[in-house]
Amino acid sequence: MFIAALRSGKRQDLTSEIEGAYMSSCLPIMGNIAYRLGKTLEFDGKAEKFTNDAQANRLAKRKGRAQYTIPTWV
Repeated sequence: MFIAALRSGKRQDLTSEIEGAYMSSCLPIMGNIAYRLGKTLEFDGKAEKFTNDAQANRLAKRKGRAQYTIPTWV
């Protein structure tokens, strides 16, 4: 369905709102990071960063290939 919505360009073709999909995908990613580090983490939802854990924050943001990276100003 997501690909169909991209192709049509129509918001009504989405099966869920983008923000809801983003939020639901964040939870398992944060759980995976905590599991990999083997510790309990605290997350600041407003800043969208782990508090006092630089290693967790590095795992949350990957360094992508230059032609596919999202600019920091977005």
